[in-house]
Amino acid sequence: MNNKTEQKASVGNADAKVISFCNQKGGTGKTTSCLAVAGFLAEQHNVLVVDMDPQAHASYGLGVTLTAEEPSIYDAILTECGDYEGVDIEQVVYETPYPSIHLIPSELDLSLAELVLYEAEDKLHVLQGLLEKLEIHYDYILIDLPPHLGMLMMNGIIVADHVIIPVEPSWYGMESLKNFNSYRQELERDTGIRLENLSLILTRYRKPGLLALFTENQVKDILAYLKKTYPEKLFIVPECKAVLMAQKERKLLANSYSKSEAAIAYSQLAEYLQ
Repeated sequence: MNNKTEQKASVGNADAKVISFCNQKGGTGKTTSCLAVAGFLAEQHNVLVVDMDPQAHASYGLGVTLTAEEPSIYDAILTECGDYEGVDIEQVVYETPYPSIHLIPSELDLSLAELVLYEAEDKLHVLQGLLEKLEIHYDYILIDLPPHLGMLMMNGIIVADHVIIPVEPSWYGMESLKNFNSYRQELERDTGIRLENLSLILTRYRKPGLLALFTENQVKDILAYLKKTYPEKLFIVPECKAVLMAQKERKLLANSYSKSEAAIAYSQLAEYLQ
């Protein structure tokens, strides 16, 4: 383990629950949701956050910025792909300012993994094989996936016990959800897996009113579509200044803005996942 602090996590459950946050559309709140849920789960459990997005926003949000010499998830993936030289997964686990949260960080080079993963013997289960070496140390493993369909997302979905799809309250957001639903059906057909545990988060929700983006009827239409398309559990996270403040300060909602409306909504999601 790379020590950013002196704190150590205790051994957790040998059967860590893996939760992936995904949507092929950017700007839906995947990273925000992942870190918010991690913060609340970490109040009682050991949590590992895996940053699978080359933008590395989850890494940034947890206070970890890699130097050029420090390894990331990309280096661990390389060990499973052909003749590439990488590092053991244990070497890319970093401590964070939060004692119960560890991080496997990302970097821009991770975008190249979409290509090298095709050289892996079992390209759809590379991430699963890596995380199996670590799960004994954690109760929950949360994966922040990149905003595009590809090998990284497929690996993150296949390894997950629960998939969470954050979606923004816009017509583009609804269209991206339709596309993901088609992708989900193709993935289930081609791989034989079943995404049985799936939840939606409607992020940045603003009640109908003077400053609302949609009329009351439009909001009803959006909620009706979400519930019809995905009969699974739907959570609503209201638009909240605290989310922006937490991002700017690189802090977690659970620690610094726990009384905000968004934090309360995410705490309910974390409780549901336990």
